[in-house]
Parts: sequence; C-alpha cells; structure tokens
Amino acid sequence: MEIEAYTPEPKRTKWQIATGADSSKSGAQTGPSTVTSGRTNTRTHHLRIGHSRAITEQGGTAKEWTTEHEREAKLVISEGCIRRDVDKVLDLLRPWNQAVAAHASRIAADIADQLDSLVLNSNEKAIEDILSWIAPPSPHEEETTMNNPKATAQPQLIEAKCSVSGEDEAFEQLLLYTRRLYALQHDRRFGWGVVVCGSSVRVCLLGPNEAVFASTVMDVATGPGRKAFVEFLVNCSFCDIDQLGLDPTMTYLKHIKCWKIECPTEDGEDGPKYVYSDEVIMAADRLFGRRTRCFLGSLDMPPEGSELKHDVVVKDSWSDAVGTYRDEVKFLREIRGALSGKENIDFEYPRLLHGGCVKLWIGATDSDSKPVFIADDTDYLYRDLPITTTTGNDGGNDDGSGGPAPMWPSREHRRIVMGPVGEPLRFVESVPELIIVLRDVMRCHGAIFNECSILHRDISTRNILVVRPESGLVRGMLIDFDCAVDTGVSEGEARTEMTGTQPFMSVLNLEDSSVKRTALDDWESLLYMVCWLGTYGINEHTQRKEADGELKKLKIRRWRYGSFNEIATDKRDHLDIRRAFKKRILANFNSNMEHCKMLTRLAAWLLGLSDDDEDLVDPFERRIEHCERISADLLGVLEKYASAAEKLIEAQQQQEQQQQQRRRLRSRRGRGAQ
Repeated sequence: MEIEAYTPEPKRTKWQIATGADSSKSGAQTGPSTVTSGRTNTRTHHLRIGHSRAITEQGGTAKEWTTEHEREAKLVISEGCIRRDVDKVLDLLRPWNQAVAAHASRIAADIADQLDSLVLNSNEKAIEDILSWIAPPSPHEEETTMNNPKATAQPQLIEAKCSVSGEDEAFEQLLLYTRRLYALQHDRRFGWGVVVCGSSVRVCLLGPNEAVFASTVMDVATGPGRKAFVEFLVNCSFCDIDQLGLDPTMTYLKHIKCWKIECPTEDGEDGPKYVYSDEVIMAADRLFGRRTRCFLGSLDMPPEGSELKHDVVVKDSWSDAVGTYRDEVKFLREIRGALSGKENIDFEYPRLLHGGCVKLWIGATDSDSKPVFIADDTDYLYRDLPITTTTGNDGGNDDGSGGPAPMWPSREHRRIVMGPVGEPLRFVESVPELIIVLRDVMRCHGAIFNECSILHRDISTRNILVVRPESGLVRGMLIDFDCAVDTGVSEGEARTEMTGTQPFMSVLNLEDSSVKRTALDDWESLLYMVCWLGTYGINEHTQRKEADGELKKLKIRRWRYGSFNEIATDKRDHLDIRRAFKKRILANFNSNMEHCKMLTRLAAWLLGLSDDDEDLVDPFERRIEHCERISADLLGVLEKYASAAEKLIEAQQQQEQQQQQRRRLRSRRGRGAQ
C-alpha cells in the first residue's frame, strides 16, 4: 500500500524531546493495523498487511480476529494487489521436461476436441466423465507424474460465483481460504487458486509477496477458452509438486507418523541434514510475508512405534534474501561464535546447528550428470512475471534513475535448525516465572548487543521461549533475529526503518522517525509487553474474563488498533504524565492474577517512576547519548525484581515440600494406627 507522506505540526512535545525525535522529520503512518518489517518507500507500493506477529492469546476476541482477516482480504483488493490479466501465470505450470510437456499438450488438445464435440451435442454427462479423469488426487502420492498424471495435487482453492460482477467477492473468499490452507498444510510453499464467475475462469498464483497474479480470462463457453482451461488442468496433473506450491524437501513418513524435513547445512558440502518432527508449534496463517512455521523434532530417526524425543527446533520462513542487511543465519553464527565457550553465561541463547536457503531440484543435471539445485526464492517463484513497477513521478529506482523498480524486496525460503527446545511464553505458570524469563531475555539481549553489535528490534510475546531445565528454575530465551541488524555496519536506513510487532513497537518506530534505533527501543517494547500481559493475562488461566464489551473499553487496546500515528499519539499520552500512566494503564492490570502488584511495580519502575515520585522521571531522556547507562539501569531494575521472584518461587517450593512431608507423615501414622 502506498503510504502518503505526512508532516505533523512542528511543535515538539515532551516525549519527542525525551526520545530525541524531531517532529519535523517524523512521518505518520496510515493504514491497516499490522506491520511489515521493512522501511516505507513512498515511491513504490508496499501493502502493509499480514506481517505482524499476531497476539492471538491476548487482546482480541475470536470475532475481532475473523473481522480482521476479512478486512485484510478486502484491503488486498481495494489497494489493487490483484494483478489481473497476467499472461505468463499459466506458463509456470508447464512441466519442466519437454517430452512430458509435449505429451501433456497432446492430451489436452484431444480432450478439448472431445469437449467441443460433446458441447455441440449438449452431452453434459460425458463432459463430467472426461473432466473427472483429471480430478484432484492426494498431495502425497508417491507415484511418478509420468506413470500417473493424477499423482500430484491440483489447485485446492476454487471459488465460484454466478456472474462476472461477483469477481471481487470471489477473490476475497479465495484469500480467506488461502490463509487457512497455509495453516493446515505445513508443506505448502505457495498456493494456486481458481476463480470461476459464470463462464469466466481465472487461475491465480498466491505467493509470499504482496500481490496475487491472476491469469487472463478463460471463457469456457467458447472453444479457445475450453482448450486453455483443459490445458491448465492437464498441466497440473503432469507438472512437479514444487510447481504446485508443495515442498519436495518435506516428506510425511506414515509408518512413524512424522515429517522428514530436509535442512541445508552451513557449508552445503556435506549434503543436507534431516530432522524428524511430529509436532508443529507455530503454523503459517499469514497471507503474505515471512509465514514462519516452527517444528519440534530430532536429528535422529525414531524406531517405529517409539516416541520421538524433541531436542531441536526447525524454523521455516520466507525471509529477506541474503545480501540484505538482515540475515538471521549469519547473525546466529556470530552469536554462536561470540558466546559459545564463554564463562559466566547465565542465560539461554539460540544455538545454531544448521541453516541456509532451501534448495530445489528441478530435474536438471550438469555435464557430469549430477543434479543441479536452485535456490527456492521469489526470483524463481515469480520468474518471467511482471514484478516491477514502471517509471513515473512516484516510481523508479532508489538512485533516481527512473528505471523499473521492484514492487517488493526479494525473499528466500530459509530453514534453520537450532536448540535448546522451549515453550511459548504463554506457558509460564506465574508472574514470578514471567519476570525471571524476561530477566534472562534481556540479559541475552544485552550480551548479544555488546558482543556482536546485533540489535534484535522485535521484542514481543511470540519471540520469547520458556526453557525448563531438568533441574533448577525456569529460564527464558530470546529467539527470531529476522528483523535484527548489525549496528556496526547498518548506520543508515536499517537503523531507522519500521519493524516489530504493533502493540509493542516503540514510539520512534511507530512514527517512522529518522532518529536511529537503539537498545532502548527494545527496552521500550519490553515495557509495553509487560503492560500488555499485566492487562490481558500471562496465560490461559489468567486471561481476562470480562465480556467483549468491557475489554473494548481498555485504553491499552488502542496500542493494537488504528493507524501507526494514532497508536504513537496514544502511547505518548499514556506515558507522558505519571497520573495518566497509572490511571489508564496500571489501574487496568488484571487484579485477579496472583502477584499482579509485583508486575504493576515492575512496569512502573521500567518506565522510571516509583510510588514516591510526584512527577514522571523519564528513563529514556536523552536516550541516544546515554543509551548504555540507561540500559544498564533498566537491567538492574529487572534483576532486582527477578531476584525477588526467585526467592518467592523457592519459598513456595519449600512450602510445598513441607506440605508433602506432612501428608506422608500423616499417611504413615494412619497406617500405624490400623
């Protein structure tokens, strides 16, 4: 979506002075309530939808989420992201092998001729019999496409309307179906769909970038239209599964009931490694963007009938292509090199085992008859499609040359294997556990920033794992460095771009300010996350029970809905004045949650106010000049509360042990009396 430039009034507020934000350089954002990780370019179209790490556990009712999905689908259409009449869409489904392609073409021509003859005779039953020959088969058949053209999956998304006037509505339904398809089919890379309106048929390609490519209309009431449609169906039956959007590097093993996932090694010389997974802890339910999936698994294939031991996590996503300043695999290697073997590492951090771009074999071989693999990226996916915008007043390259510019950045299908295994943040059992987890996360955040100059930039509930060692207290781990940057080399645009999860984005982020981001933006995100969890609940047992109408009255709800500039304004209002923060945010914490006051005091101290303060003392004042000192002070606050939380948990554990001992003693006395 094209974002219009906006310049607010030049008046500098107290919060702008404190954060170092220059109101004359800050831009407002208008648009939907989700965020993509990437800097806004007002000269090209970037649809900001479907990229946020949605907080489904808190802050939104089921009805609101359904409405948001429908609004997202409508936005795709209203913003012109349906690219109609793209001739080359159907070419992407032609079989790679020329002999197979010729064979498919002959079959399609024969069927089309038979259909023309039958249509003239109005033999509807015979037409149905012919078309049933190319009905969609199971997507996991192991037969070859040459032996059985029904061995691969046909497009599984079809939406039909009575007339051409319902085409936009059909596209809207197709987008909603696509979201569900990604969530249910874990080996789905991209989707194909068919929109039927009366006798008009379009074939649609739905990939990870913010556009849907629709073919020219095939009018099946005419001979040429029927021939084109039949050729499309026959080609689907003969082409490889990667062309249909499925992932040939993932295989479901029925005899042990788990996925066999091929993972690239770091150097690529030893061939791929395999992870065996029987549990998906994060499904891809986004229309566009990274569409991250996470699997729990093991590097060892389990014997048939035995339970799979989870010791690694596989992250599968469509990330920014290597060559940009964001490369999660590279960052994880640097983190491993800097922290592994170091003494006094009192926190968990993600340990990279394998990772890289997924490679596909498309049937080609080199001069030595060895298979040739290609990178699974959007350059391959959208080959020969019009993915650039032409020159205009708002178009052109970044150098101002006026040539064609990409509609969106390239993405590549990346897969990472790492450890240790953890649980989502919603599995914390109490407020003290939550505080300990957050302390570990920010310890890790600070160490990675100090040792590697890597700034995370997306502190959120979905990027924190709860790790439970065999002995000792719970630990926390920071994950997902997809939005991170190396601050040592990224002093330009990368340090000022808009990234993160909307409810937890810093004010500078929301305003798309020209002030470079620092570690304090991540600390600010942590503050918002503490407030969010304190309000809505830290797990399913502490979620707010009020009616939907009562939840909608909460002031903090504004952090998630509305334009970026509106959210930034609300956060300024909530944080600028001590009384406002207490009344509008802290006062609405879930008081039914045990140890709620402990979380309330932590949020107050992180903001920089105590119960004795008469005026708000802003911890982010002159933040860039004093970033290191302020970060240390904030970590000190978190350390203090985490230490108290550890003592509280230990006291509870001792009390439980004493109660168990008393119960055992009473049980022995009872048996003795008998």
